[in-house]
Amino acid sequence: EQMRFQNALQQSLKSANEEEQKRRAEYKEKLSKEPEAKAGIAVIKVFLGNDIQHSRRFFCDDTLMSVVQWLGTLSSVIPDKLLLSEWDLVDVSLYPGKHIPVCDNLGSTLQSLQWFPSGQIEIRAHKQ
Repeated sequence: EQMRFQNALQQSLKSANEEEQKRRAEYKEKLSKEPEAKAGIAVIKVFLGNDIQHSRRFFCDDTLMSVVQWLGTLSSVIPDKLLLSEWDLVDVSLYPGKHIPVCDNLGSTLQSLQWFPSGQIEIRAHKQ
């Protein structure tokens, strides 16, 4: 199961066909401009398996929805899978990692999720 998840995630990140580019652009349009590094800014780092990671700055009062939209700019498949609970979002800022129910927390601020001044998240295969 983990291998199948890794393959699906890698394929979604590599996909660059016209439809995928269009969907990523739609997510980018919804996303607010990345703020400059200063006070009140949260830095979110996402781990996408196999040593792939990305980071972005957000305002501390931005919501999980903003993070999900950012993930959609990396691969439009990620938000769909998270919202359908086919993949899990895990807060790995502390050990052990904590599963974040995406649909229940879309309106939660990064500060309320304790991702201020920084947070580390990982996309994982859904655990039954």
